[in-house]
Formats: sequence, C-alpha cells, structure tokens
Amino acid sequence: MSTSALRRIRAKAKAEQGYEDRPPRCLNCNHYSTPQHGTPDRKAFFQPAMCGLGGFPVRPFSICDQWTGSDGSTIE
Repeated sequence: MSTSALRRIRAKAKAEQGYEDRPPRCLNCNHYSTPQHGTPDRKAFFQPAMCGLGGFPVRPFSICDQWTGSDGSTIE
C-alpha cells in the first residue's frame, strides 16, 4: 500500500471518529501562563503554570468555562 493511500485511510478514520488534534484545554488557552523555572537573586525558584485570568495554578490538560482559543473561539 502506498504512503498516500495510507494517509487517505487514516484521514478518513480520523474524520469518522471525530478526532480533534488540539482539543480545548488550558495548554492552548490564551490565558495560560507557562511554568517558570529559574534562579532569581540566586535562590531556587519555581512558579507553576498559572491561569492569567484567574491567577490560580492550573494543570496543562485541565479546562474551565472561560477557555478562549487563539482564534477567539470559546466553549459553549
């Protein structure tokens, strides 16, 4: 089977199953602030991933009702 035929079969299977490549989650939200690692003032420093809107720590694969995508889309 050729590579292009295999790609078509896989694309069809993804479409039939409703596969989403980048589903809504904190990691791809506009308000997501990445974790910070470093040594400011020569002290060990770690800041977990934060929600820029609510100011609380989040997990990258979690989600809330205020999620906003890079294209402005929201969750219903």
